[in-house]
Amino acid sequence: MAQVFIYAITPSNNSSHGLINDFLEECRPLNEMEKIKLSLDPSKGIEILTRRNKSLLDYACDEFGAKAVVIQGYVIVDSRKISASEIMKMNYNEIEDMLKEADGSFSIIKIDGNKIYIITDWIETRPLYYARISHNGINGIVVSSCLWSILKFFKEIGYPIRINDKAIVSFLWLGRIGVFDDLSLIEDVYVVPPGTILTYDLENNALIFNRYYELRYESKILDEKTAIELVYWNLLKSIRDTLKVLPEEMKKNVCVFLSGGLDSRVLTYYLASFLNGNILAFTFGTVKSDEVLFAKILAKHLDIPHRVGKYDLGQLAMYAREVVRLSNGFNVVNASHVVYAMKMLSNGNCSIFTNGFALDLTLGGSYLSDTLRSMRNDKDFLLYILRKISVFNLDEIIGIIHPRLKHSVSELLNDINNLLMESKGDNYMNRNDYFFLYTRVRRFTIYGSIVERYACDEFLPTINRAFLEAISRIDPELRLNHKIYRKFLLRLNKRLALIPYQSTWIPPIFPLFMWKTGYIFKKLNNFVREITKGRIGWETTYFDFNEALRTKKWRELLYDTLFNSNSLIYSLGYLKYDAIKDMLTKHLRGEKYSGEKIGYILTLEMVLREILRYKCNR
Repeated sequence: MAQVFIYAITPSNNSSHGLINDFLEECRPLNEMEKIKLSLDPSKGIEILTRRNKSLLDYACDEFGAKAVVIQGYVIVDSRKISASEIMKMNYNEIEDMLKEADGSFSIIKIDGNKIYIITDWIETRPLYYARISHNGINGIVVSSCLWSILKFFKEIGYPIRINDKAIVSFLWLGRIGVFDDLSLIEDVYVVPPGTILTYDLENNALIFNRYYELRYESKILDEKTAIELVYWNLLKSIRDTLKVLPEEMKKNVCVFLSGGLDSRVLTYYLASFLNGNILAFTFGTVKSDEVLFAKILAKHLDIPHRVGKYDLGQLAMYAREVVRLSNGFNVVNASHVVYAMKMLSNGNCSIFTNGFALDLTLGGSYLSDTLRSMRNDKDFLLYILRKISVFNLDEIIGIIHPRLKHSVSELLNDINNLLMESKGDNYMNRNDYFFLYTRVRRFTIYGSIVERYACDEFLPTINRAFLEAISRIDPELRLNHKIYRKFLLRLNKRLALIPYQSTWIPPIFPLFMWKTGYIFKKLNNFVREITKGRIGWETTYFDFNEALRTKKWRELLYDTLFNSNSLIYSLGYLKYDAIKDMLTKHLRGEKYSGEKIGYILTLEMVLREILRYKCNR
């Protein structure tokens, strides 16, 4: 993955090209990253960090330093890749017309004189952060793919760094969808919205938003066979078009994460067919992971090279700070295994990687339920969503936060309700999927990918816009309980449907009532693991954080952070020490299982420590 940092400020005598030299050093986890500077007029600067032959990056600038374009990822129009040079020649209306048809995974920054255009793809798979500045006579904007580089810029110009209290409460309370809306954890720093052209006029210090695209769910396809064929051909086209625009050198070293789930087996099957088996599959997990067991069976069936990485739970404690740092503070320590995955990619000499990103949610209907079928009003819908996305229930969050933050809870409730009212769907099931796409996928799921992209870049055919538009037309009754997903798998390859699905331990070819039996067996397995403290039974997650916190390395981290009454979550007045200490003590004694909650609190402490490096003022 390339990193980009751009500023445009006036008056120009307050800046120099020397100002930009080191901002992206905040985002350099690997020594082999190459630095690129584009020469512009003195009021503007562009710096890029990239891994040669492992980053999807294109850029262009004119000889006068008045125009420049940087593309991260790939823009596809009519099965063809659009270049930075082409976009540099386009005027605004032409860019708008191009985006009406554009697919792919991209962010685009274009400088055209005093106008800066910042463009995201439909679901924002390559997040950009921006801050509009008016401070000590300096006006302008700073944009970066790395939050920490913006904080360093703030520090250089003396701009006050303040923590966003509302974002902190959102992260703790509603953390299963990440930080809500376009907020970051820093006041005045925002995430560029999805499917948007953000235009900044340096001369007038004006910012204009143009939402050029938004997915809408409409139940138009009710026939099962039609739906299956629609999925089959649209996914095939999406994968084929994406592979077509990738550099030939990258296609020689494609890696894919293969799990025991349905998404990765589908994508791996397509890739093995398109690339004649010239792919490398990776699987990671604990020694007793059922993911590893099923992935081995799949790799053998697909006849592809397969590497397995195994770790113990305590080992992942060493990656806790890294996962926070590399995800710009948005991923949680409960997901430290993604750093392990990044290192697998780096050591595996991969040029590019992929996974079945979000396919379980979109095609599999994993966030749909029978409850939504009978939903009768918006109030019930709000309560249903809150149960799904809340790390803490309402009483719990009020019990641990400082009283001064309680107003943020009320604000967030209102914000969630407003977003649900605006969700584009013709029934509650479709509105549910719209909501989770634009929250969980966009502001939470994507950050695992972002960490892994530090090893090499990622292509994302399963989230292409045209493919999602096809799925959004399928009646949710067909997507519920993986109904057409299972039959699509049979259409694709019957032998794939005979290999057990990790979530149920039952092959997808079996009827739904047998899947429910599988869920019961898994719950029994997990119960046995709990009472035997992991000595008996299969590990059914990548990372059992409940058990991990009881290992030596994680305990040491807890005593350095959450058990420390001088830690920032307490000294800055965010959380109540006694309430957190009580939660920790009961968990470590095995009286309660609060691993997920502790993970979010521990992440917050580590994020605050990262922010403090820039001498934050609250």
